[in-house]
Amino acid sequence: MADTRTLTITLGAGNFKFVELTPERTVYGVGEAVKVTYRVRNDGTSKTGAKVTVTDTDTGAAVTTYTIPALDPYTPTTPYTYLAELVTVGAMPNKNWNLTFALTP
Repeated sequence: MADTRTLTITLGAGNFKFVELTPERTVYGVGEAVKVTYRVRNDGTSKTGAKVTVTDTDTGAAVTTYTIPALDPYTPTTPYTYLAELVTVGAMPNKNWNLTFALTP
């Protein structure tokens, strides 16, 4: 049987809001590519971009970052101002991996 580890994801605070943050699965073999789908919206008052920063919660080390292009502010009358992405975060390390996803302008 393959050596597997568990993936845990925590959300950080920011001006953008995660509408969805879903790992492809929560158990990975060591060295397997960890993939996550995220969908965000702009809860601010002006059209702006943001950055997703993925951090190893246990060590505080940055794992990776993603740039989000400028999105119009979300309103109930413009509900489709979202960005959705499937990203590869990195290779599963030889430990249970606790990640924090934070959005910043």
